[in-house]
Amino acid sequence: RLLQSRDKVLFRRCWKPASTQLLKSRRVLAPIRRIVGVVDAVSDGNLSLRADVTANDEIGDLSRHINLMIDELKKKFHLEKFV
Repeated sequence: RLLQSRDKVLFRRCWKPASTQLLKSRRVLAPIRRIVGVVDAVSDGNLSLRADVTANDEIGDLSRHINLMIDELKKKFHLEKFV
């Protein structure tokens, strides 16, 4: 009975950090997947999409910079029509 109790305690101690990391990784991966989708569309010539990640971290910074890049590409292609 004591062994079972120790096993339960050990399992709980290991499971909580592991499950927390899993949840964090999903929160990180979902916005990255959305950004990758936007980048793929832009590489195919679709400049109408926006990276909609609004986090105040590195992923949010990446999203904002991708949106700036899309804006600059739109300007460039607009100007090329007149050349």
